[in-house]
Amino acid sequence: MIDFGSLKITREEADLISQIAKRLVEIHPGRFPKSAVLDLSMSLEACHALACPLDLEAMALAPASDLLHDVVGIHHHLDRDTGTRLKDCFVPRYSTKSPEPGTYWARYNDSGENARRDWEPIRIRGPFGANKTLGIEMDGTYYVDMIGSQSSVPCQAGRNVLQPYSFGKPTEWWLELGPKIEAPAE
Repeated sequence: MIDFGSLKITREEADLISQIAKRLVEIHPGRFPKSAVLDLSMSLEACHALACPLDLEAMALAPASDLLHDVVGIHHHLDRDTGTRLKDCFVPRYSTKSPEPGTYWARYNDSGENARRDWEPIRIRGPFGANKTLGIEMDGTYYVDMIGSQSSVPCQAGRNVLQPYSFGKPTEWWLELGPKIEAPAE
C-alpha cells in the first residue's frame, strides 16, 4: 500500500497537481464526478514522487486530449502496492527525466517470493529510439547490463524503476533503481 504521508512533494507541486485534477474533471464532467479530484490527485502525487517525475507546469496547460491521456493513464497504470512504477509500458506524455546512463545499484523486485533481493550493480545504456528488432515500438528504450549475470535486457525507465521486456512484453518483475555508483577518480 502506498504511504501517501511519506511522499516528498513541495506545496507548489501539490497545488499544481490539484489544479490538474480539477481541470480534468471540469473538462470531462460526464466522465468524472467532482469527487474524483482527490483520487486523481493522489495518483498524480504518487506517480510524481515515486514512479515517474512529471512536468507539472506543462501538464497544467496541456491540451485536453493529452491531459486525459496522462491523468487517466497514470490513475489506471500506477502500481497500487508500491507506487514506484507504472505498469503495462505506460509512459506519460508529460514525464520528465529518466536516469542518466551510468552504473547504479539496483535490486530485482516482484510481488512474489523474490521480492527485494540484495542490491547488485547494473549498467544503464541509452536512451535509444524505438527498437523494432525486439518487438518494442516505443521511444526511450534503455538497455540494462546485468553485471553479475553478464546479460543485457531492454527496459523502459521511470524515476527509480526499470521495467524489463521479454519478446516485446513487460516482464512480471522489475528493477528498483538505487543510487548511482560514481566512477573512481583517475
